[in-house]
Amino acid sequence: MSDKQKLKKLIEYMKPRPLMYLGNSFYSGMVSYINGFAAACDEDIIGNFRKWLVKTRFNCEESNFSWCGLVLMLAFPHKKKGYIHDSDLSEEENLHAMQVAFSLLLEFLEQ
Repeated sequence: MSDKQKLKKLIEYMKPRPLMYLGNSFYSGMVSYINGFAAACDEDIIGNFRKWLVKTRFNCEESNFSWCGLVLMLAFPHKKKGYIHDSDLSEEENLHAMQVAFSLLLEFLEQ
């Protein structure tokens, strides 16, 4: 099984019950978990995720935001544009951001 397939499988397991894997409801914890998993892999499995988000969701070529910041902007389009931190979000909003990230990551990994 490739690293990409392993990450996809992990996200499929995490998506319905993220608290079982993460221990808390902070979006930043999920981001750290995914980044840590990706860093431990031999292949660069999410290296182009940010570029893919910028191109497919924001219809532009470049952005200064990391992938996790872009996902928060997509999860909360009604919030003020700019940096959104998970400490500013309720538990429900953090869980929503995780679900958006999981869905986008799965879509990216399936291509």
